[in-house]
Amino acid sequence: MIYPVLLFCVPTFPERDKSAFGYDIHGTPSMEGTFKLPRKQGYTLFQIIRRLAIGTCFFSHERDSEWGNLNLGSCRRPKYLRTRVRGVAIINLVNLNFSMSPAVGRLQQLGQRLRHSIMACGNTVPAAPWREAFLSHIEQLKQPTFTLSSLHSANPSEPSSTSHLVPRARTVVYRGMWASLAPNPKNSAQLNPTSFQTDLPTVTTDARMKKVSEMFTGSDPDSLSNVGGPVEAVFWFPESMTQWRLRGPIFMIGPDIDSAEASPVKEELMPYMRRVGTSEWNWSRELTAHFGNLSPLMRGTFRNPPPGTPVTQKPEAGLGLGQVVEDLKDEIARKNFRVLVIVPEEVDRVDLSDPERGRRWNYRLDRAGNGAEWSEAELWP
Repeated sequence: MIYPVLLFCVPTFPERDKSAFGYDIHGTPSMEGTFKLPRKQGYTLFQIIRRLAIGTCFFSHERDSEWGNLNLGSCRRPKYLRTRVRGVAIINLVNLNFSMSPAVGRLQQLGQRLRHSIMACGNTVPAAPWREAFLSHIEQLKQPTFTLSSLHSANPSEPSSTSHLVPRARTVVYRGMWASLAPNPKNSAQLNPTSFQTDLPTVTTDARMKKVSEMFTGSDPDSLSNVGGPVEAVFWFPESMTQWRLRGPIFMIGPDIDSAEASPVKEELMPYMRRVGTSEWNWSRELTAHFGNLSPLMRGTFRNPPPGTPVTQKPEAGLGLGQVVEDLKDEIARKNFRVLVIVPEEVDRVDLSDPERGRRWNYRLDRAGNGAEWSEAELWP
């Protein structure tokens, strides 16, 4: 059964003493400050409101209950546009009026979290029409590297800083589609059964790398699972003379992925995970499988001194270059290990294999109601 869910909504507030406004689980308008809603969605909303600091809120539930109570109060008065989608109330970000510095990343995260929370109450996103062609091109590469770019809030003190947002790009290695890790005889980790299929490319990273703080606003080296901003992944396949560009938000999977604090990340990724089997599937097992899929020397890089720190700075005990890690539960390495998951919402494919007639396609994930569908259009190259 699909439940309508309150996603927090307030109208324009001309008076300071107006109460928060929303819809209860039956879609009925309510001026009360407490709303009963499914436990998972309630916790997600609690995290959103708390992180954005747009009001005070409390969320409580009984130990064995699937329902909880979200209490809203002391809401600030930015302008919101209320929209109803099949009994769901959502925030329209167009009229949000926050400052442009740290709020940019927070608004990006809010928009993504609201969109994915709505989709989590609806149907699973269908298989992407570009999936098979993309994977066939990936198989052509001996080393599947690509460029991953993002926007970063610049430090005003940086001499090169001319705007609040600056681009950042880095070369990374494609590590397969999320929840679809291919068998590897050298990987001693237990693999998940083939229970899901996704179109979500993954990369691995060290949590201490700058790209984590650049893509995940407010993150630090101890950040765990998190919701990031928009990114673009650019692949060039020389054998087929084809360029692929994948655009969409990015998510981070950390060692806390099985905890309640990581629920928002899981709930946002689940709509993109199509069930193809009935066997039990585990998030932390998938994370460990990605770690095991790396070579022992590559695993050892997660015990390197902190990336970007001066070589004159003596590393902490246990850190050093050239280490080999065989233990998949190595405490230091696993503390720094993360998997990043890209959620493509727009894909651009340019085929230049015929020099006299290049071809180009654009694929978009179009959202309607609480579902989504892929659209495809052929364009001039």
